[in-house]
Amino acid sequence: MRIRYQEMIGKHAITADGQTIGRVVDLIAEQRDDALRVTGLLVGTAGLLQRVGFKRNPLLRIAPARRIPWALVAAIEDDAVRLRSRRADLERDADGWVVTARQQG
Repeated sequence: MRIRYQEMIGKHAITADGQTIGRVVDLIAEQRDDALRVTGLLVGTAGLLQRVGFKRNPLLRIAPARRIPWALVAAIEDDAVRLRSRRADLERDADGWVVTARQQG
C-alpha cells in the first residue's frame, strides 16, 4: 500500500475501543531497498514538540511522545487511523514505543 505523507498527518489515532489518543504528527520510516517504509506513527502533542526539536522540554519527561508501531494499525480512514488494540492494553517501552500488554509478555 502506498501512503502519502500529507494524507496521514493530522488524522486522529483511535484505539479499538473508540478512544482518541492524539493526532498523527509525523511518520517514522526506514530505508528498505529503494524505498522508505513506514514503521510507525508519532502521535500527540509531545510528539509534535519532539518533531519540531524541543527535545529537552519538561513536558516530554512527564508525557513522552507516543510512537505507534505500524503493526498496531488496523485501518486508515478518511479522518482517522484505527488501531488494533484497546487503550487499556497500550503501554510504552523504554524507548517510547507503544506496545500492547501482550507484547510486553
